[in-house]
Amino acid sequence: MKGQPPRQPDVKQPSGERLRQALAFVEQQLNALRSLPQGPPFNDDYTMWARVSSAGLKQYFGQDSDEFRWVHPPPGPMAVVYSEAARQAVERRQYQEVLGQKRVGLQSVLAKHEVLAPAPTGETSPARRPARAFISHGGEKTSLTMIQDFLRALGVEPIVVEKWASEGRELHENVDTYRKQSDFAVVLWTRDIEDSQGGWLPSGSVEIEVGELRSQFAGRVIYLREEGVKLPAMASTLVYEPFSEDNMGPAYMKIVTELHGWGWLAISPPEAGVE
Repeated sequence: MKGQPPRQPDVKQPSGERLRQALAFVEQQLNALRSLPQGPPFNDDYTMWARVSSAGLKQYFGQDSDEFRWVHPPPGPMAVVYSEAARQAVERRQYQEVLGQKRVGLQSVLAKHEVLAPAPTGETSPARRPARAFISHGGEKTSLTMIQDFLRALGVEPIVVEKWASEGRELHENVDTYRKQSDFAVVLWTRDIEDSQGGWLPSGSVEIEVGELRSQFAGRVIYLREEGVKLPAMASTLVYEPFSEDNMGPAYMKIVTELHGWGWLAISPPEAGVE
């Protein structure tokens, strides 16, 4: 419109702690991208990932930055198809291309700031990574997805083993590898097996894992039980939080309470001069 000043480019140059937070976010989004090719094209998981990625990159780097445009470029023209089969084939191909482009974009952001990082002077502190939560669970449930999303919103990286690369390891070895890379555990007892009385039991694999998790993460295991689930005898002395897929609030509050109690969830003012 007449008389309005030209729009200023939205480009931010984070530094110090702010830049470390930004790069940790980029690394987290790159890891989350690993699970997306397994789903149908442009599914809900992808949509949520894209929204979180877009919002975070805008916040840290600005919507006109190289970092944002590398990962979220303007959409290109859509292919014209004349049959449902052709449309599905094109959609699958486009989805894989989009995932590849976004993976390279995130890798480019990390590479750019690795190259531009100032040379170390004197003593330096090791690079920080987000805390990792090993999630012991049964089948693929809505509650599992919601817990993962909530942990990511807190800055925690959820570890669901089957969504990470196995690198040729056997099943138990693969679980053991990622468990050792985690900082705490979340046990998710959900309705997985219906018994002869019409009640619900959790997955047997979760029951097996609980003992190992209690041993490795002494005092750092969060137990969540879906309403209506009968727990095994070994769980009778454990303190857990009940929840339902219609009301995840108690589970979220349990996670926040435990992380706060461990001293891992503290809110402080930003450093002077940091946006």
